[in-house]
Amino acid sequence: MHNEANTYVATASYKKEKEAFDKQQEEWVRAEAAKKNFGAAYLKKKYPPHYFTMMRQLTLWGYFSSKEGMTKALRYVETPGRYDGAYPYKKGDKAWA
Repeated sequence: MHNEANTYVATASYKKEKEAFDKQQEEWVRAEAAKKNFGAAYLKKKYPPHYFTMMRQLTLWGYFSSKEGMTKALRYVETPGRYDGAYPYKKGDKAWA
């Protein structure tokens, strides 16, 4: 499925549709900026990815924000101590939760 999603995103039709969508969004932002609505750039929509890519990203986010993912896949300190910006790091260590 991942390969299918990557192949789909590489097709000319997808790129053409995404380019047209992005152009429409840019025109909308310019029109809003002319109306002095400078927050419109933050509301600009992105072209939707392949459904599998979206489901994969949501699954990973859900796992790493769960108790299981935080305590088993990431280094977890329930009650953190003081901040130490020079904490020793070794290549291959888990990220902090």
